[in-house]
Amino acid sequence: MKKTNSKLVIIVAVVLAFITVSSYLIFFSKETDTRESCEANGGYWTVIPGIEVCNYPSDDAGKECTDSSQCEYRCLAPLGTEEGTSFTGSCQESSFIDCYTEIKDGVVIGGLCI
Repeated sequence: MKKTNSKLVIIVAVVLAFITVSSYLIFFSKETDTRESCEANGGYWTVIPGIEVCNYPSDDAGKECTDSSQCEYRCLAPLGTEEGTSFTGSCQESSFIDCYTEIKDGVVIGGLCI
């Protein structure tokens, strides 16, 4: 049986998690350099391990939806909703959330926790 190097596996997992979180934050965050500029522009400062980001409230938070294209950020179902289920959800409340279950074309397509 082949032995795996657990330290290497951990390092790869951490690097992949960092890339995922960074990509998410770049795509969904509006540009701000500081906590002060974030808050002055209506956002609130969010700190997650190793990264600080400005989190903006969504203009359509809580609006009923069946697809993320109907929302500023994403159309969400409650966490734990079974993938493949037909569902009417609500628009994401802010630019950054750590766990979500997304809806596309009225069907739950799965989720992600960052």
